[in-house]
Amino acid sequence: MIPLVTVIIPVYNAETHISACLESILRQEWPTLEVIVVDDGSTDRSAEEVRACNDQRVRLLQQQNAGVSAARNHGIRAARGMYIAFVDADDELADAGYEAVMNTALTTGAQLVTAPYVIVQDERETVSPHWDGTDVLEQAQIRTELMPALLNRGHFSLEACFNKLYRRDLLEGASFDETRSHGEDVRLNLELLERAERIAFVPLPFYRYMIREAPSLTRGFREDLFDYYRESRDFGIELCRRYELPELIDHMEHDFALYALAYLEEAAAAPLPDEKKRDIAAKVLASSAFQDALSAFAPPSVYYRLLARTAGWNMPGMVLGLSSTKQHLLLWKERRKEGARA
Repeated sequence: MIPLVTVIIPVYNAETHISACLESILRQEWPTLEVIVVDDGSTDRSAEEVRACNDQRVRLLQQQNAGVSAARNHGIRAARGMYIAFVDADDELADAGYEAVMNTALTTGAQLVTAPYVIVQDERETVSPHWDGTDVLEQAQIRTELMPALLNRGHFSLEACFNKLYRRDLLEGASFDETRSHGEDVRLNLELLERAERIAFVPLPFYRYMIREAPSLTRGFREDLFDYYRESRDFGIELCRRYELPELIDHMEHDFALYALAYLEEAAAAPLPDEKKRDIAAKVLASSAFQDALSAFAPPSVYYRLLARTAGWNMPGMVLGLSSTKQHLLLWKERRKEGARA
């Protein structure tokens, strides 16, 4: 019997993209597919678009808005497949992708199969980094080769959940953390890598990750990002100690300091009252984790050296002033480029 693959799609207000997403999945050449679309309280016509596809392989589940992790967990509970995959509602798949990863899963016995993915932005396509070592890793190799490489800033397309195939038994007792709004798939994948007996890599970049909007200096500011950066730093340091890699802790500290300084820059540029900006900056500068990280920070430029030194002096107003000056300069350069193109 050919194993059933369940594809789980969390949807929230994706009426303009969900049809193309579904079409790309239903074109897959793997003969046994179940597609579960979990509508996370959409207020647009997403549910109607799903029903309009009129394919018996597609099931629509609806829930009150609870976030992407809750939607994925809902889909896992409802899944009937021996293998499970995740797709975001505004992304698409290249043809024959699931056939490739399923054939690898069945021939190797891997509990997790991963592949690089294509990042599509405007008219540019970039393939994500991929593991260039052994195609199949046993549990011992995961611990001694893969995890140290990941902690040493390796990427290998392992963080996200959308470019992977999971055997159901690997997901038993595991779930996406519904209390997190960032990095929930990273945490889950690291947990699964630690328990997996065997994983496999496929070089085919079948998943198309669509970036719909160009990045902007004035994009929305998310105040909770600093807490996410701090928790990620703590988790990274914990993993370094668990895998006896104390030499990589400085990398964790440096990256956290850089992300925190970038967060302060975004706060300075955000359309927030000055008092609110000062409160945000004061919270960051008062963080003992941030101050500890500054000691391991290697500034990539004179500007960051000055910003880090000012942050170390715990001067929120000056930090915001420096950040704001840089943002104004970048906006000015951006507008000059737009004027030159016009």
